[in-house]
Amino acid sequence: MAKYLTQKQIAPFVRDKLGIPLGNSTALKQCSPAIGGGPPVAARLGRRPLYEIEAVIAWAQALLRPAADPPNDRHAA
Repeated sequence: MAKYLTQKQIAPFVRDKLGIPLGNSTALKQCSPAIGGGPPVAARLGRRPLYEIEAVIAWAQALLRPAADPPNDRHAA
């Protein structure tokens, strides 16, 4: 198994391995330096940033929020 992922590999990995419906464009946008919301860059291959798989998993799981509580039924008798 590879140790690093490129930006383009992050979304398919998260969808396939973790079952989290992350879009390609969302992952690319979050990884951009202007946004800075993606996983930390672990290494570079030339100018291409590489991301450690463990960091990608932690980042993707942190995107999940707990489900909202169901609304109270205030109209119940």
